[in-house]
Amino acid sequence: MKSIVTKVILLMLIMVSLSLIVSAVPSTMPQAFYGTISGASAGITINAVVSSINKGSFTLTETGVYGCAAASCGKLVVCSDESCTSGDAISFTASSGSISTTTTYAAGATTELNLAYTAPSSTTTSSGGGGGGGGGGTTTTTTAAAVKETSVVSSISAGGSATFVFSKSADLGITQITITSKNSVASPSITVEEKTWTGTAAIDASSGGVYKYLDITPAVITVGGIEKAVINFKVPSSWFSSGNYDPQTVKLKKEAGSSWNSVTTKLTSSDSSYYYYEAESASLSVYAITAEKKAAAQPPAPSEKEEKPAKPEIPFVGGKGIPFTGIIIIAVILAIGVVAYLLYSKKKK
Repeated sequence: MKSIVTKVILLMLIMVSLSLIVSAVPSTMPQAFYGTISGASAGITINAVVSSINKGSFTLTETGVYGCAAASCGKLVVCSDESCTSGDAISFTASSGSISTTTTYAAGATTELNLAYTAPSSTTTSSGGGGGGGGGGTTTTTTAAAVKETSVVSSISAGGSATFVFSKSADLGITQITITSKNSVASPSITVEEKTWTGTAAIDASSGGVYKYLDITPAVITVGGIEKAVINFKVPSSWFSSGNYDPQTVKLKKEAGSSWNSVTTKLTSSDSSYYYYEAESASLSVYAITAEKKAAAQPPAPSEKEEKPAKPEIPFVGGKGIPFTGIIIIAVILAIGVVAYLLYSKKKK
């Protein structure tokens, strides 16, 4: 009878140990992609789509490349919410143009994937800056697929203000613009259009990135007739994580010839999907929404007190579950049970 009870206990220990070990292994982990996307310019956003749902985004900081193999580089992270299953089909879209490459989801993998990109038909024009804000003969490219929206209000009185609201804020980034007018105007409008910026006027992205280039152009109300423009915009959280950008460093920059001048910008709020900002400008022109990369973590300053040996970190299996030391403890308990059983059987004989 005692032998049967002992065997049952040992069997239960083995089953509990196996179930805990299995629970320590995460069911799914995000997959990271990097590679080339020939023909795509800085500022274009790549989206990874699984079952018609956007599962990750990456905005190019340099032409033709997204991310790199180095651990310090940003990558297109897919399914960070752990909602995907290995083998799920992944397709890719772009904020401008199209991507024909597809692949399948591999949990936890870091994959080099060169994307086949097709740029939309485009017309190139010389421009000194939109809305009369800056000169310099720079070159912009307006694509047929570029996002564009015009907002109109009925009137603005002299010294009064009016707010222009934009419904395409998810694509343009601009949520609203409030204008204070020097003169009375009827039916004024503001058009916001996303641009792909090339040539010497493009912002150097070596220490940061550009979320959007935007041409903001007023109509009826002249640039000189604007006393103040308050521009409200938003940037998705996924863009910051994809490029390791710091939300606290976002600046709206105004194009001025071959240079860009920072406009006073402040972070107003955030939620699970976006960071919201407000910037104030004296006129309307061509702008870039920019951010700097997060500063590298600094090692802690040495303490003057006597230093004690650091406790070794407890490794974890996967990203969730029980710690590795827990598995060792269970294994030790199991081994003790086996030894006890063997000693008991030997004594009985």
